[in-house]
Amino acid sequence: MLKALVLSPLIAAGILGIFGRRWSERLIAAIGCGSVGFSMLLAFRLFFGDLWPRPPEQRVIWEPFFSWIASGPLRVDWGFQLDALSGVYILF
Repeated sequence: MLKALVLSPLIAAGILGIFGRRWSERLIAAIGCGSVGFSMLLAFRLFFGDLWPRPPEQRVIWEPFFSWIASGPLRVDWGFQLDALSGVYILF
């Protein structure tokens, strides 16, 4: 879900950047505002549904996105982490 929170506005921006001149302003506004609104709903869901009910010592959600470096025993993943502080930031 953290991936969708970040990627939703980015994908919408890419789509609007490519097709924006051909579409009406109302459709462009609906897609742009809808993607940000969708991210807002996901932020509330993640914070109040997944993060807040956990005990304080377990209030961290880590979602790997892809493996950035993999060389022998070394593996560096690139991903998204949601803790209490970043949870407050995504709400505001």
